Amino acid sequence: MDPAVGDTLSHYHLLERVDGGGQGTIFKAKDLRLGRDVALKVLPEHALSDQGARRRFQKEARALSLLNHPNIQVIHDFDTQDGIDFLVSEFISGLTLKESFPPTGASPNRSWQSLASRSRRVWPVRTRTASCIGISAPKT
Repeated sequence: MDPAVGDTLSHYHLLERVDGGGQGTIFKAKDLRLGRDVALKVLPEHALSDQGARRRFQKEARALSLLNHPNIQVIHDFDTQDGIDFLVSEFISGLTLKESFPPTGASPNRSWQSLASRSRRVWPVRTRTASCIGISAPKT
């Protein structure tokens, strides 16, 4: 069963659902040991029975944990509880990339170009969720 707001996984209390889709669900959670807010990504229920998907998720967590850059979210933890795999990273408040787009009707390509030119960075850029992780490009 998928976790829900109010549940606790390990020592992370789920406060609110931030985003979700085919790749998993992102929650804002409270780290009960350190008293900080974190982003917690949970694999979708259908993927928990797929050992290949679980291995890829764990590989993603390991790879991301090796990166150290100001524009990459910090990975704090990867764990499994009651058959539920989850990845814990820093929680960054602010707009998601999705919320940064102009209202519907604008070309997605132009929206990305506009966002990239305004920020002088190449997408995906650091956002408040673990679902969009990337590195900023050097200024040219």
